[in-house]
Amino acid sequence: MDHVDYARKALSCLVQRVANFKGGKKYLTYKQLAENIEYPKPYTGNNFGRLMGVTLGVMGHMFEDCQIPDWKGRTPFIQTLVVSSGSKLPSDGLKEFYPDYEHLDRNKKKDYVDMEYKKVFDFGERWIYLSQLMDLDIHESGYINNSISLYNPFGSEGSPEHRKVVDFIANNPSIFDFTTNGVKEYPLKSGDYIDVLFKSNSKVLGVEAKSYRSGEDDIQRGIYQCGKYLATLKAEEVINKKNRPCETLLFIESAVPLNLKNVAKKLNVTIVTKQINVI
Repeated sequence: MDHVDYARKALSCLVQRVANFKGGKKYLTYKQLAENIEYPKPYTGNNFGRLMGVTLGVMGHMFEDCQIPDWKGRTPFIQTLVVSSGSKLPSDGLKEFYPDYEHLDRNKKKDYVDMEYKKVFDFGERWIYLSQLMDLDIHESGYINNSISLYNPFGSEGSPEHRKVVDFIANNPSIFDFTTNGVKEYPLKSGDYIDVLFKSNSKVLGVEAKSYRSGEDDIQRGIYQCGKYLATLKAEEVINKKNRPCETLLFIESAVPLNLKNVAKKLNVTIVTKQINVI
């Protein structure tokens, strides 16, 4: 087998990972990928890293020119799901697809990768279409469960689980000290949508929702989204000459890691945790 053969196996494996994702870590390490696709050993050392980099580069170029219906822009870099066991980030070899990657510091590399993960999961069921387009057997070698019912074509946001959390929030205003149901997908002047907005004559509350499917990157994004949405809500109140007190909070099903709790605390973002979906 050559790099093309292993690249096809790697893409099949990564599509399976997206297809069967049920929360937790979205990435896998170079060694884990190598084991899954039965890559030649050893799985350590500089030569292993170089060879895997070549294989992933070949894989990335395989689908870069594919035309996907109802998707604007390039196909997301699914290869970003493969990371170093130490840094938990892709190597600088990603510069082959994003030239400025090697010039980013570690923190900004993580920001870039988190944004790319969102695109990868938003791409959703199009990965199945792309696999069929490339004549990949995503059921081979046990890569993907034969029951496609496990597949979540919507990503963590917009999934049935996410919608259930949003519905619960909107339909239970008393939890948030309001008397009328919230407005779902409330449009903001910034061009964003907040999952649920409650408002009365005396106050405004925006709620960003995350289901148990959300990984740490989604939770972190939710914290910062709360800050962004709060600034926009306050600005709209000023322009509308209402000046009601505005708040935002993050409503989440899963436990929040300590490091993200600290981020939320520093940014004065309130987090409410409650299990809605039955896992």
